[in-house]
Amino acid sequence: MTTEEAIEHYGGVRALALALGVTTQTIYAWGRYPPIGRQFQLELATKGKLRAGTPRQQMKAAHG
Repeated sequence: MTTEEAIEHYGGVRALALALGVTTQTIYAWGRYPPIGRQFQLELATKGKLRAGTPRQQMKAAHG
């Protein structure tokens, strides 16, 4: 997932930060992709609506 996907899912940076128990500054510091540990946390929290991994990793998994 990208940081932007996570922000969009939660409806904003503040809501995402609150869901993870971090500051908005933490979210802004991520860059294009959240740290992999946070990605897995978000995958669990969203029951798979957000998927951990970069788009390339997700394509490989989908195509074997």
